[in-house]
Amino acid sequence: MSALGNSGSGVNQEDIKKVFRLGKRNEESESPRPLLVQLVSWRAKNLVMASLYKIKSLNAKFRDITVVFN
Repeated sequence: MSALGNSGSGVNQEDIKKVFRLGKRNEESESPRPLLVQLVSWRAKNLVMASLYKIKSLNAKFRDITVVFN
């Protein structure tokens, strides 16, 4: 969740309700499982969506992040 906190998006730890991994763990795969992040309000969700360009420009560690609006 450091990508959200360091991006200047206005979202902090209190805005995050739940975070959990989707799918089953596959020992043979090197790719990480996706995360589902549940936020406490639509305001927080809209702040994240409006700040995606900031997350992508942080550093190389966060360039492969994909965010879907659901």
